[in-house]
Amino acid sequence: MKNIETATSVERKEFGKNVHVVLEFLRHATPGKNPDGTSADFITEGGKEMAKELGKTRPEEEKIAGYSSPAKRAQETGDLYLDNTDESIEVINRKLSEIPAGYPKQKEGNTFRMKTKQELAPVAGFAKIMPLAQAYAKEQKEAGSKTDALTHIIQFYLDNPELCRENGVDLPRDSASAIAYRVATELRMTERLYEDTDIRLINVSHGPKLEPFLKEIVGFEKLEDIGGAVKEGEGLQFEVDIDDQKNKKVTLVFRDKKYELTPRQIDTISELSEEYKEKMKGEKEKTQ
Repeated sequence: MKNIETATSVERKEFGKNVHVVLEFLRHATPGKNPDGTSADFITEGGKEMAKELGKTRPEEEKIAGYSSPAKRAQETGDLYLDNTDESIEVINRKLSEIPAGYPKQKEGNTFRMKTKQELAPVAGFAKIMPLAQAYAKEQKEAGSKTDALTHIIQFYLDNPELCRENGVDLPRDSASAIAYRVATELRMTERLYEDTDIRLINVSHGPKLEPFLKEIVGFEKLEDIGGAVKEGEGLQFEVDIDDQKNKKVTLVFRDKKYELTPRQIDTISELSEEYKEKMKGEKEKTQ
């Protein structure tokens, strides 16, 4: 992201001091549907209104910037979110349409003003197990379950890593590590922001990508324990506060609960992040 004001860009400012950052990770707004029940790569008119409403009601920080999955439904969600924030909020992504000479241009495929990140991309191969997940959800509903079908579908994914492996689907642990990589990257970034920074970074991703991450960090047996699967336009956020002594507090906020992260939980995020880096390194070596 071009100039999210790091310490080196502001003369005589200390970095990582009196900083407030919100790292928001959300599922894209309501998409169209493919015949197999998976998400089509566009958001509906209702989804567009949902994304706009997020921008109007969610951010309170002085500045905001956004990253997204390369998928267009995620890019459009983020772009509409940012474009509908209050006029008093500086939207850093707007500068992407005015990139001066000498700066890298948008990646091919970036249709909207979003910086895309592969770690936020959809779960690779999920369509291969979708029929089985749908059958499981139907079976549960017919047995009298009051839980929504989406939660059953994503629970099926969480409960069947070996089935995923056999079918070439990203494992739940892979999904968790991808999100952790983005979280870890942005947590480190907060220490390089200049003093008195007040900014929100949004990250638009997909289901079932956030749920495996939550399971690794918060811990739960069933999605029902945390109120079900992450809904369209819903997400979690990390509130990062660094005081004038450079003491850092990280609080995970999800629905009506707040979790001040322990050193162990921070370590888990770092460990998962390293797993993702190793996986990406291995995949790169295979192509060379």
